[in-house]
Amino acid sequence: MKFVVVTVLAMGCHAPSSPVARSTAQPAVASVACVSPREFGAIPNDGLDDRASLQLALNSCLLVQLEAGRYDVTTLPYPRPYAVLTMPTGSSITGVGNATVVAFRGDPHGQDWHGIQLGTRTELRDLSLVVDGMAPTTEEQTHLVQGRGPLSDIRIENVTFKHPVVAGSSMGDCIQFVGYPPAADGTGDKRIRRVMVRNNIFGSCARSGIAIHSGLHDSQITGNLFLDIADQDIDEEGTGDIDHIEIDHNVFERGPSPQSALSVSIYAASNHY
Repeated sequence: MKFVVVTVLAMGCHAPSSPVARSTAQPAVASVACVSPREFGAIPNDGLDDRASLQLALNSCLLVQLEAGRYDVTTLPYPRPYAVLTMPTGSSITGVGNATVVAFRGDPHGQDWHGIQLGTRTELRDLSLVVDGMAPTTEEQTHLVQGRGPLSDIRIENVTFKHPVVAGSSMGDCIQFVGYPPAADGTGDKRIRRVMVRNNIFGSCARSGIAIHSGLHDSQITGNLFLDIADQDIDEEGTGDIDHIEIDHNVFERGPSPQSALSVSIYAASNHY
């Protein structure tokens, strides 16, 4: 029997005197809209690999509006980390809810892979992202969605994630954010700012639902449903520099065999609400 629990482990965490300001992340605004990704060869339910066609659509017109149906996206055995789809600055991928499925499959030959690599001012909305038919990988940085700083203004909304454990694999998180503060001389600022993760369903995640490695600022995680997460639902780790994050109105329902008793784990963070 499943049950709901919310447990927070806070270390070095300071409650703000007032609620954290909500994220001002804006939806991506594309200069040219695709009439249909079919123009580039991305046809749902044909059983063919749509990876190259979807990437061409993203590069060509930024705003990719997917039809109902399943788009099969095959990973390739490139050295890690490898992004299967890369979102250019200002791009978005939208669907028609759970009727639109982007399914990652194939054989990564034991290497890490990332389903979607986010760019600045990018948006994922109204679709399902699933891992289905994936060969085992011996690496552990296999994430459905990843954002690597420097980035800003990201929106992930009304997305259903299914990233189940694959036997013989270490796998990874449904969403991972990796940012780093600047060096002492002010160079190399790779922080991530103004992220909104809202109203998503994390149906299954091989590790964490949302993993925040470091360097995330001025962001909000709200209204999400976490169902079967192998590790912490929201896991903040890494080198710290995690500041002004609002986490509210989420529901945590523990799966049948979680690795951790914690729903939210917060380390080296400040100004959380």
